[in-house]
Amino acid sequence: MISNLDVWSDAPDSAPGDEAACAQRRRQRRSMLAAVGGSYLIDALLLGLFALAGTVQTSVPAAYFAAGLGHVVLFSLLWRGDFSERLASRQLVEWQVAYAVAVQLVFVAWVPAITTYFLSIIFIVFAFASLRLGIRNALIMWALAILATGAVLVAFRGNRVGVASPSTFEAVVIWASFAMVLLRCLLLGYYATRLRLRIFQDNLNLAEEIAERKAMEAELEKHHLHLEELVEERTRALSVAKEAAEAANRAKNTFLSTMSHELLTPLSGMMGLTELLKRRVGDAQSRDFLDRIGDTQSRLLHVINSVLEFSKLEAGRLSMECSAFTLDSVMQRVAAQIAVPAEQKGVALEIADLSAWNGVPVFGDAQRIGQILIELTGNALKFTEQGMVRVGCQVSELPGEALLCRFEVSDTGIGIPPDKLESVFNDFEQVDGSYARSYSGIGLGLAICRQLAELMGGRIGVSSEPGVGSTFWLSVRLLKDSGATA
Repeated sequence: MISNLDVWSDAPDSAPGDEAACAQRRRQRRSMLAAVGGSYLIDALLLGLFALAGTVQTSVPAAYFAAGLGHVVLFSLLWRGDFSERLASRQLVEWQVAYAVAVQLVFVAWVPAITTYFLSIIFIVFAFASLRLGIRNALIMWALAILATGAVLVAFRGNRVGVASPSTFEAVVIWASFAMVLLRCLLLGYYATRLRLRIFQDNLNLAEEIAERKAMEAELEKHHLHLEELVEERTRALSVAKEAAEAANRAKNTFLSTMSHELLTPLSGMMGLTELLKRRVGDAQSRDFLDRIGDTQSRLLHVINSVLEFSKLEAGRLSMECSAFTLDSVMQRVAAQIAVPAEQKGVALEIADLSAWNGVPVFGDAQRIGQILIELTGNALKFTEQGMVRVGCQVSELPGEALLCRFEVSDTGIGIPPDKLESVFNDFEQVDGSYARSYSGIGLGLAICRQLAELMGGRIGVSSEPGVGSTFWLSVRLLKDSGATA
């Protein structure tokens, strides 16, 4: 439902596309325009009839006709623009009241002075009072003013009022016209007051909305600052934790390195004494015991060396060395290390034939390549109870003076489950705890191999099938002598 207040504007705050509501407002404005302007035209028509009868002056109906036409033109022009903003002006409302007063003064031309003064006082009081009254009280005041006007007319013109006399017609016309003027003033004041209240309420709502928005912005800014403080606090905490972790890691590496060296010294002494004792003992049983002691010492030495190597890698203190060597020399070194244990275990050892590269120098870190191959071959032999262990090498020439060497160590051992293939190269990681108990080891060998391969710019990987065997491979790039040919 559209209130009377909404008639005075096109409701710019209404929902877009609400054509029906806008059309209804336009119809209400046209009806109000017809009522206000038409009332003057009706007065002009009635006064014209009285003028023809000779009871009023001819200028009076012409003035009313002009007033009615002026109202129609005035309100039409106002409604074509932004009427809500124009009517919000206090000067415009006062001008409209003054305009209504000026129209009322038309009575001066043909009404006795005392009556005009009295009616003008009533009109002015009513005009300004209606701007402060509600519609109900204004209607009551209008009715009282009409009654008072009739009483005044009877009092001042009673001696001349008679049935069908000119004075009677004049009194009726004065009373009816004054009633219409007061009614128009009432409507004008009522709608002007309502519009002013609406503008005040809109401004109040706008102020509240602005205050609420500013409060929300302040709250968001507060949360933003709090979030920045939290981020800074978390960053500081992470920085402290990182420094603590790095310090702990350095302390761990220092401890491992120190302990490894501390263990190597007495172990070296034990190994030397064991070797001297083997030379002096003659019976077979004692020599067998000493051999077992030597094997145990060798495994312990391997563990200590692995821990020491791992701590150096973690600390970044291990560097690669590039020197000239031959591929067949690396294979011979592997065979020398693994041949005896393989023969003792009854597992065949097969080394790839690299006669085509015999005597051809290449450049790289031969010690680290041999260390990786010995570790991979030793693991293959450890997890193979029967069958064979094969060490192969494929060499591919690359553009320039580079070679791509792919070493492969395959066995017929227990194999590795598919879900463990990615984790066998992790630190302290083994396939299964039961294997660790059966085959010993601390899970650092493959982790060291992976880091050494990455330091050389190479790659290392594995493929395996449980119960069939495994194949570990190492791929590295080497440089060849510019004058060497395969």
